[in-house]
Parts: sequence; structure tokens; C-alpha cells
Amino acid sequence: MKMDFKRFFNDLKLFFKGALVDTSTEVIEAAANMMQDNFMIVIFSDFLGIPNPLSYYTIELIPYFGNELPGWEKRMSDRKSVLAKAMGEIGEP
Repeated sequence: MKMDFKRFFNDLKLFFKGALVDTSTEVIEAAANMMQDNFMIVIFSDFLGIPNPLSYYTIELIPYFGNELPGWEKRMSDRKSVLAKAMGEIGEP
């Protein structure tokens, strides 16, 4: 009986640690968003005026990523934050 309470409180402590303290999912989500943004830039580079030697192949991917275009445009419209994020990941010279 005493062991059950100890285990319960230990599990409760771990639950709150995971729910409130652990930010590993936020880090993974931020990295995934950055990778997706970079991939969208490659796919839509011709529309942005960036020459892309693989445009013949990337044009075939546009129908699959067309529904994500409005959200990507909204994220990319704030250029100050995009540059700050890129410099934060790459590092200043």
C-alpha cells in the first residue's frame, strides 16, 4: 500500500514534468517547420524568381503542396522573423 502511493506520486511528478517543463516537442516542431519552409522555397522557387535547375521535377509536386501554400505565405510574409530565424540557425559570420 505504501509503495502504491510512492509510485503514484512519482508518476504524477513525471506527468507534470512532461506536460509543463519538457519542451522537446516544440524544438522538433520548430525544426520540422523550418525544413518544410525550405522545401516549399525549393518547390516554388520559380514563382519567386529564383532559378531552379530541378524545376521540371518540382513542378510535379505543386498539386500536393498547394493546400499548404496560404499558411506558408503567411509565415513568409513576415520577412524580419524569417531572416532572424535563419540567422539564428546558421549563426552570424
